Amino acid sequence: MKPKFMLGTTGPTQSKVNWIAIGTFYFLACALSWPFFWWRDIHPDSWWAWQFPFTNRNSPLTFILKNAILMWGPGVAALVCLQVFRKNHWRTITLWGTSAWRSLMFYFVPILLAVLVGVPMPDGSVNRLGAVALGFVTLLTILGEELGWRGFLQDALRQVSPWKRYILIGVLWEFWHFTNRTTHGSFARIVLFLVLFYPLGIILSALIGEATERGKSLLIAVTLHAWFDIAVTFPNARTFIALGLSIPFWFFMLVTWRASDSTS
Repeated sequence: MKPKFMLGTTGPTQSKVNWIAIGTFYFLACALSWPFFWWRDIHPDSWWAWQFPFTNRNSPLTFILKNAILMWGPGVAALVCLQVFRKNHWRTITLWGTSAWRSLMFYFVPILLAVLVGVPMPDGSVNRLGAVALGFVTLLTILGEELGWRGFLQDALRQVSPWKRYILIGVLWEFWHFTNRTTHGSFARIVLFLVLFYPLGIILSALIGEATERGKSLLIAVTLHAWFDIAVTFPNARTFIALGLSIPFWFFMLVTWRASDSTS
């Protein structure tokens, strides 16, 4: 079945990689995110003191918006390139993929499990409604990243062999993080972080990428990316229980996900 496309654009099947489109995307993704990464990591006091108009600098909304600014660099770059290069960029990965209901279940069932288990909040409390809020916040922020890495770049590299594709995406993804790994701690610690995170970025790109290919759904990528971040941010028993219950569910969904599934 022919997939549905976001932005209402389709194009001919790509016969070769458009490196100009990829270079443009990556330049924009870094240009939009790097100034904010630099500000946050080099001048954290100024970054956290800054607030949006009509917001309180200590409010959750300010925290959410600041993270969205950081993470939507690749998303905005993807939207620009999907428009500029629409005539020769054939898109297979979309928000819903081949099944809207499966995509929504893939994302929201684990959030429901987190609500039932009660994932702890940053202050140490167990707020079940907070797990719902966490689900929507991660959807808002991580969608920006995944629209770029999986929603644009994975299709743009469609003509490259899978292992080369995931290595390149992983390296570009990790390098985009800029100051995250290179501004804290001793030189030895920075080197250790780089040695660990570049292979991890490649492995995650392969796992998330292959899972996304099953349903051609951006929400698959957002879900897996979000839960990796949740596990790293809240490494406790309740988080891992919710994650452990989610993994068999994801596996079942991916195994039974067929390209012929309805997008309605």
